[in-house]
Amino acid sequence: MMVMLSKFERFFGSLYAESPDAFDPTAAVDVRMSKLNSYLGNREAELLALRPAPTTIVDDETVNQELLGNALYEMEEQRSNFDKKLRKLEDRLARATRRDANNPVHQAGQDQSQEKHMVTTPDDTVSNNKKNKANENSCNCRNKRSIEDQSSSASLSSDEITERLDRLENLMVLQLLPILNETLDESTFRGLSSPTDALYTLAQMEEIEEEISALRANRPDSKKVAFSAARTTHMFGEHFRQILEFDHVFLNKGGHFNEENSTFICGVPGFYFVTFTIRSLDGYVLGALLMKNEDHVVSIFTDADERNTQETQSVIVHLEKGDHLFIMHPPSERFAVHSDRYRYTTFSAFLIFKGY
Repeated sequence: MMVMLSKFERFFGSLYAESPDAFDPTAAVDVRMSKLNSYLGNREAELLALRPAPTTIVDDETVNQELLGNALYEMEEQRSNFDKKLRKLEDRLARATRRDANNPVHQAGQDQSQEKHMVTTPDDTVSNNKKNKANENSCNCRNKRSIEDQSSSASLSSDEITERLDRLENLMVLQLLPILNETLDESTFRGLSSPTDALYTLAQMEEIEEEISALRANRPDSKKVAFSAARTTHMFGEHFRQILEFDHVFLNKGGHFNEENSTFICGVPGFYFVTFTIRSLDGYVLGALLMKNEDHVVSIFTDADERNTQETQSVIVHLEKGDHLFIMHPPSERFAVHSDRYRYTTFSAFLIFKGY
């Protein structure tokens, strides 16, 4: 603290030596403020250097409890959805099996053929009734087994559901392989009872794919953040600090860059790569500061020159949700920024990885 205080005293001692008019009690307030702003605008980087750099604490915890909870919840949701789809597919297979076993068209043809060549007797009637009753009992048994299978499917373990899903997926892949290879021919429907079965499977696959895509898009850990913006006009310094505005946006992935005030508002905590490039105006000083909320992060500075110069600064920072990033222009009329339709002045950042 004593070292910092001594540096602060030496700084203002040099201020008094170089610009004593700023301390003249007889001068007007606006004159004194103008001289102070002009001096401090050129020495702002020195003042900010006196402030100790904030420390960024990185948590060594490798397991994010929130992400783990979300992942477990999504896995349970997907397991439940797959279980429902599995029961629907098993119902379709059971109905198809019963339809093939009954085969009413074939049975009706046989009955008509027998009626043409045979005369029904009372004994035949009794025999047919017994056969019909036996067939009815057989169908009832199959229906009962189907109901028992449906009720037991809800109590399947995760491994059993996974194994059954793998078998169904393999069957679907075999059916859809010709379609995926863009070779729609008669082999597409080989082994199926009708072409509508393949179309129904394709529709199911598309529905599942849409659900999975929606889940992936809404997962917190899948969000990507990036923005890049440019300025297309000059900017001249004033007697007060100004936020450097960027009126042309190249990219705003995630929508966290506020175009109205040219401020990036963090929505996904993590580590970000930030860079900005500024070009000076001929005869003016070049200077700007990257601000994180009210704290200075990095800056650029170049003395006035007859020819313009261009400077770039880059840094990796850690941002919490709600943190603000913006470029600040110093409070002095000696500073100016050059840019036009060629977009010499830019501001960009993107998320490297999430974490605390």
